[in-house]
Amino acid sequence: KDLDVKNIQYFSGQKFKCSKSLASNLIYDCCFTYKGFAKKAGLAKCSADEIQLSKLRNKNSCHYVGKYSDKTLGVKVKDHHSYCCFGSKLSKIIQVQGREQLGLDWGNVKSPNCRGLSYEEISKVDFSKLDLTELLEDFSQHTHSKFEDKKNDFRVSVKEIKSRLKERWKDVS
Repeated sequence: KDLDVKNIQYFSGQKFKCSKSLASNLIYDCCFTYKGFAKKAGLAKCSADEIQLSKLRNKNSCHYVGKYSDKTLGVKVKDHHSYCCFGSKLSKIIQVQGREQLGLDWGNVKSPNCRGLSYEEISKVDFSKLDLTELLEDFSQHTHSKFEDKKNDFRVSVKEIKSRLKERWKDVS
């Protein structure tokens, strides 16, 4: 059976949510500080999804959709924060800026729409207008780090050569 590229979703994301109590640092916060009395006492624990979300957010591959609150007797007791996370920073950039160009929203905060973009939608995205600054910053930092590593390796090598030459010079003289 032939693959129909027009029905494939590209750069699909995954829905993630995290929660924090109203008095987040006192009770628990599984979204931002990962602290709180209930966590310290072992009464509250962040879920595997909340921990995974934290890792993906640290990689800057998530888009914040928004927050909603749980109420008990009309009093807010917990906030939930919704995200769409993607396999890479580039996927997130294409999704966020592509959706903006196409006028596509992220769905409801309680049920974010993290679907991929269709072939037709991607063909309408003007890739020349995408701001890739955050991707280039990563590349620049990575390149600078590699350069520093190589420079330090070279310094060590030069010191070793000088030391060996001095030793051999002593032996000859």
